[in-house]
Order: sequence, then C-alpha cells, then structure tokens
Amino acid sequence: MMKKTFLLFLFIFFSNHCFSTIQAPDLLIIGNDTIKIRPKNYFLEYLNFKSRPFNYEKQSAPTTACYRGYQAIWRIIDNQIFLEKIIRCNGDDQSDKNENIVELFQKNQIKFVQENNMIIANWLNLNLYKFDFFKEKNILTDFSNQKYTNQENLFLEIRNGKVIYNKL
Repeated sequence: MMKKTFLLFLFIFFSNHCFSTIQAPDLLIIGNDTIKIRPKNYFLEYLNFKSRPFNYEKQSAPTTACYRGYQAIWRIIDNQIFLEKIIRCNGDDQSDKNENIVELFQKNQIKFVQENNMIIANWLNLNLYKFDFFKEKNILTDFSNQKYTNQENLFLEIRNGKVIYNKL
C-alpha cells in the first residue's frame, strides 16, 4: 500500500510540473532587429477569422510546436505596426509557404488598410513586456503577470496599430 501511495504521489507531483511544447513565436521586425513574440493571445487571433490561414482548422496542426499552423511576421515602420506576411510552420510539406494576406482579409470580410504590400494592424491595442523565457533573449509578451507587467519591463505599447511607447 505504501508503494502505491508513493507512486501516486510521484505521478501527481510530476504531472503538475509538465510543460507542453513551446509554440513557434510570431516575429516582430524593427529596423535590423528581429524579436520573438510569445503572447497570451497571438495578434491575428483577435480577429477571429472564420476562414483561417492556409485553411487550417483549429484542431489540425502540422507540428506540435505550431498548433496554429502558421507564424505571422510583423514589422514596425515609422511607429506603425504592419502585418507583413503569414508563413506556414516548419514541418509542413506544402509547397505554398506564404498566405496571401490580402485575400485572407477579403475572404473573412475584415476591413483593412494596405500599404507597401502589408496590412496596417489597426486592431492592435496592447502592451508588450520583456520576458526572459528559459534565459532566451529578445522575447516580448502580453502576459498579465505581476512579475512582468511593471513599467520597468514595458518595452512596447501599441494603440490602434500605432506605437506610442518604444523602449526597444
């Protein structure tokens, strides 16, 4: 009986400390710097696409490290944030690696402003904080956690797609 209790204790203890696969981050390009974004909610998810990028269903994923099936590439130019492109995640054998973002927004009947083949992300209102994830550098997140969400760790504030605070 003691052996079974001990094994049950070990199982419960270790199951509470298991982590899922780290998801492929979105990328934010500012000048010559590329920063990983590991948000609580990915920026495109705020739009609630009915027709998702690459026609993936929420249940399908090409790899466990990318349940969405894609990565978004964002760029900041003149204090404006743009959706530059959406690419398929690694592990996907499909030949078409880039989603046509204009067609995606049109298909989902989402109004957008296009500039230089990119879409202005005017739906974004968020704060991005520096986040040291296993000592990996150059990561921003919008996690609402007291440890990270203080003014010292605030690196980027975005309102209606405009960068109003930038400490990068």
